[in-house]
Amino acid sequence: EEAPVEDREKITGFCLQDAQLSQMVHLANLCESQFGAGRDIEWGFENNILYLLQCRSITTWKAA
Repeated sequence: EEAPVEDREKITGFCLQDAQLSQMVHLANLCESQFGAGRDIEWGFENNILYLLQCRSITTWKAA
């Protein structure tokens, strides 16, 4: 079911808070230092807690 979004903040605002973004950067750096560069990282927030769902090698990336 589709419904129009009337809250302007939900349309133009950021989906993450600065603190959440900082947590994600930290997580990405930890994954890269542990497993190496070129990681496909899946994550999620629940109750403002960041969870790592998956971290694996990127399999479809090709250098330009």
